[in-house]
Amino acid sequence: MNIGGRPSAESAGDRGGGDAVPLPTLYEATIDAEVLEALFVDVETCGVLEDLRMRPLPGETLPLPPENLRGARERLVRGEISSIQLRYSHEGSSWLDTITPTPVGYRLVRMREPRLPE
Repeated sequence: MNIGGRPSAESAGDRGGGDAVPLPTLYEATIDAEVLEALFVDVETCGVLEDLRMRPLPGETLPLPPENLRGARERLVRGEISSIQLRYSHEGSSWLDTITPTPVGYRLVRMREPRLPE
């Protein structure tokens, strides 16, 4: 699942405070409907979906949760929700993707969830 994108300026390292744990790198990209579909297919077929969250449109309540990942994608494409957040594992790493529609496609913000010390 290589979407590319660029690291976000806000994601780099220690913000002062001495022993702070470095923030994970955020990757951002604008994707089109074809890449959005491929992303959802990849998560369904190559990953393990751990959590799915939908954000309602401003001033609205969240509709019933979708039965599956495809239902969530359809709601996003139809403009019924303002964003989707996916947490999934793929090849031994946990990832968090936030997808928001924009006038020119979809904004994807991705980060690899850091492994916390035990």
